[in-house]
Amino acid sequence: MIKTLNEFWNEVASICYDNSEYGMIAQIRSQFRTNEINSFVNTFQAGTEILRDGKNGAPVVMKGKANEDKGMTGEEEIDFHGLQLFDYSDTKGDWMVVTFPDMEALEKHLLSEGGALNFFSSDMLVFEDGVYKPFEIMFNGDNDTVIPIDKDSFDTPLDISAMQDRIWVRWMDPKELEPLTDEEVEAYKRSIGK
Repeated sequence: MIKTLNEFWNEVASICYDNSEYGMIAQIRSQFRTNEINSFVNTFQAGTEILRDGKNGAPVVMKGKANEDKGMTGEEEIDFHGLQLFDYSDTKGDWMVVTFPDMEALEKHLLSEGGALNFFSSDMLVFEDGVYKPFEIMFNGDNDTVIPIDKDSFDTPLDISAMQDRIWVRWMDPKELEPLTDEEVEAYKRSIGK
């Protein structure tokens, strides 16, 4: 799927904003959405370095730093194919997009010390053939309990190496990220007796 750099950054910004943990109700958040997304794009787009643009079957490889200017206009075209990982580390503003050869290699990275549970990683997004592919890291606990891990709710880094035989990647249906309708909320309330 061919996208301009501007289209890519607008999509990343929208995903990050829509999945953020702002403590605001949806009506208030929507007032700020456009400005926040534009600010995000302006912060990252100009500092993009396109190392490989994905054309002619080449992997996509990009990197950059927030608030830098490498002269990108946003009109540059990238041919997204296969599996790309957007990895943003907010401690220095560095980010990268890399292509993985297959799902096994991608999942191995997501579960590694430098992966999605890394304390210093802000956002990791996966795209398959240019389409956002949401995921969460699951933990197999005791008594057949399986829960998603939200690393942002921990005050210290997790012992990722000790968890390796108990964590796995769950690929989500994008519909799971959509807000519940009023009817779904009412049906849930009825199901729990409220």
